[in-house]
Amino acid sequence: QSELKLAAESLDGDWSSKGVLVRYVPDLYIKSQERARKYLGDHQIVVGSHGGAVDTSELMSVDVARRWIRADKLALSNSTQRASTGVDGDPTKATPEMGKIFIDFKVKAAVAQIREFRNARNRKP
Repeated sequence: QSELKLAAESLDGDWSSKGVLVRYVPDLYIKSQERARKYLGDHQIVVGSHGGAVDTSELMSVDVARRWIRADKLALSNSTQRASTGVDGDPTKATPEMGKIFIDFKVKAAVAQIREFRNARNRKP
């Protein structure tokens, strides 16, 4: 996230004189992750941090042709196994329906924060 923030600040500096605003929108990640973690906790699903139910569900949601997920290879993995599996979480619980929910969390969080940026800009004298 820090690299994305730096990139946005740099691009904003490069483009602001042309009337283009570039903003870092951390809520897309941070607030949506908070909501996804709560959702998983409420459903007794291991949260994890990479390649688990959230990531796998989101990918399932956009992979309508079912080409990108090898369902027969999905397995629960934790942080101690991540180096060999690439996974910290439980992708076996992933569903396309959850993926849509998680992507909606991202979109709603990002749109809300972008609206805050716009409102703040419009309030300036």
